[in-house]
Amino acid sequence: MEILTLLYANAIGYLVVFIFMVIYTKNHLNKINRLHLFSQAMFTLAFTTFAISEYPMPISELLTAIGNIGIILGSAGLLLTILQFVEHLQPRYSKVIYAVAGCTSGLSFIWGFTPGYSHFRIGIVTLTLAIFMTLAAYALYRYASASFLGKAISLFLLFIASSHYYRLLEIFDFKHLYALEIPSIGNAMIMLSMFMYLFISGSGIVMLFKEKSDEQLYTLATFDHLTGCYNRTVFVEKAETLLIQNTGNNTYIALVMVDIDQFKAINDAYGHITGDEILVKFAKILKRETRSDELIGRYGGDEFILFLKGNSPDELYAKCERLRLVIQQLSKDKIRITGSFGAVIQLNKTVHSYDLLVREADQALFNVKHAGRNAVSVRYL
Repeated sequence: MEILTLLYANAIGYLVVFIFMVIYTKNHLNKINRLHLFSQAMFTLAFTTFAISEYPMPISELLTAIGNIGIILGSAGLLLTILQFVEHLQPRYSKVIYAVAGCTSGLSFIWGFTPGYSHFRIGIVTLTLAIFMTLAAYALYRYASASFLGKAISLFLLFIASSHYYRLLEIFDFKHLYALEIPSIGNAMIMLSMFMYLFISGSGIVMLFKEKSDEQLYTLATFDHLTGCYNRTVFVEKAETLLIQNTGNNTYIALVMVDIDQFKAINDAYGHITGDEILVKFAKILKRETRSDELIGRYGGDEFILFLKGNSPDELYAKCERLRLVIQQLSKDKIRITGSFGAVIQLNKTVHSYDLLVREADQALFNVKHAGRNAVSVRYL
């Protein structure tokens, strides 16, 4: 009765997850969700047929065979889902996984009806699941490197794989006498693994989806998609905070507006793809030449805005001049790349108005453009 209860609990659990996944994917259907749905459907089929096969009936062996196929295909679906999640699902991987799942499913089905081969049937299913879960654990640990959740789930997957490897050793000790009802360490680990399967394939995968979605939304809301610099809104928030924090120390700050000279003419002459490449390279230079505690933002179009720090006004001016000279190195062939810099250096530490600093920097940039471009203009506040 305990085994039967366990099997039904898993079947109902997978069915509930499957239903909610169907409802969710109605408007969010993509490749990764289709794989997850397939995995849940197969696990639901597997545990349902296992539970029903516990009742004495003529088709019990057939139901067990179908259950074995379901759990192999469900594990294959879970592995494919994780590989797709970590963006390492290549077509050849899919073909190999499908081929292995198909072959082992066929063998387990045949051996399920062959007298004296029940331990081979259990063995091939157990080995397949162990290998699939090992690969899933490795993929999640190796490629979801920034996620503590991913590493935690990979450890659960590794425990599941270890349980199946241990069970494999027991199978060939007991041979044809082996069954889930037999009290053993391997079976105890497998029962625990069943609930881990349910958590990982259901809530665990959904939590990973949510975490990845949150990271993508944060990136979209924080950074300019082309250059990777802070977008204008985030730059303003961070700059205002740094202005307040700078009160009372000996550090000087400069707000600098940078414009790529004649950028519209470059776009018109060489196309927007070339223009985008120049913007990306321009941003890389700004990032490379500034400190980690300074800020770089894309103000709009071909304009960037910097929040720089230095020990003196002269140091800040020299930093702007150095950036201007380095940017000229982007020039190649007939494309000449230069930048105009309008900077305001804060001398009065009681001035905390970001808007005032921007107006002064914008005026300095205006002066540079009308004086011939490719220069640094500084105002003091």
